[in-house]
Amino acid sequence: MDELRAAISTTNLHIMTAVLESIWGHVSQAAGVILEQSAVGEAASSCSLRDGVEREAQLYWDRIAPGTQGQLLQFFRQKQFEDRNYKGCTETLKRVARAFFDPSNEAAGVRPLSMALGYIPNCTHDYCAMTLGHALSVHQHSRLPEDLSLLQPCRQNPALTKYQGLFQVGEEYDGLRIWFFHNHRYNVHQQKADR
Repeated sequence: MDELRAAISTTNLHIMTAVLESIWGHVSQAAGVILEQSAVGEAASSCSLRDGVEREAQLYWDRIAPGTQGQLLQFFRQKQFEDRNYKGCTETLKRVARAFFDPSNEAAGVRPLSMALGYIPNCTHDYCAMTLGHALSVHQHSRLPEDLSLLQPCRQNPALTKYQGLFQVGEEYDGLRIWFFHNHRYNVHQQKADR
């Protein structure tokens, strides 16, 4: 086995990986066309590839056994469902986060939750009114992990802290608001999964 590994150079491995990715891309394209056709009313088993599909996709698909084609179609159908579901959940989370990070919720809701999640050191400061320099000084003395601290400069607007960015209304801040809810530091279930 070691001899086989030694025989396969890094270059050959990259070539093999590129070929497999190409095949997977063409098979995905073919399955996508068939699923589109079946969504329009044709039974998936009677669908065939037509115009608009690369010749390679047609060739790869034709070489796959019918039973395997059915399994691939089922896999891609499930993946499409999961992708739509993920997009829907993400859009819902964005709407909820925009409503939650309203300045009227800052002192009574956002600030205590931020402290409980380890994003800020305490609830005594008005982090929305803090200058970036003051926030960095508070962060330095807080011993908070840098990757979790909301007192760091905001990527979307480096003149603001991440905490202040949470309350900005632009869509470009949605990623920051979603990141806020992805903290697994105190999630017991996630900690068990990470072990």
